[in-house]
Amino acid sequence: MNCDSGAKVWEAAVSGEVWTSPVVRNGVVFFGSADARLYAVDAETGGKRWAQEFGGRIYSTPFATEKQLYFGCGDGNVYSVDMTSGKLLWRASTGNGIDSSPAVTVETVLIGSEDFFFYALDANTGAVRWNRQQGWLSLRARNPDWPVALEDAGK
Repeated sequence: MNCDSGAKVWEAAVSGEVWTSPVVRNGVVFFGSADARLYAVDAETGGKRWAQEFGGRIYSTPFATEKQLYFGCGDGNVYSVDMTSGKLLWRASTGNGIDSSPAVTVETVLIGSEDFFFYALDANTGAVRWNRQQGWLSLRARNPDWPVALEDAGK
């Protein structure tokens, strides 16, 4: 969509509903879909760069760094993939599906799961640094009226 006029510039065909917000990085638009795929499309043309299939719906808006994407999945895993190829870098399992979107510091991926735990994962390996049972706090990212503040201790 043209940001100035609102006119449609291109359209990308996917086979499932898209509930994620688009993330634009380095001329590429990234988004997940209910068809269990994470998509990368060219921001200028809408042409598909890659689409990678995972084990469940992707309602989690991906978080993009310079080279990686992080997101939660309906199959209960948090994934990190290479931004250029979509190649899996790591997967971390939680006890239930994940629709919330991650927050990422330099070293840590923070995300809530439908198992009612909040996870801190190593951003490079996916290893669990800690998790805490938080009840509905873990699901707060699904509702923008429920803010969550986190401190990253300067990192």
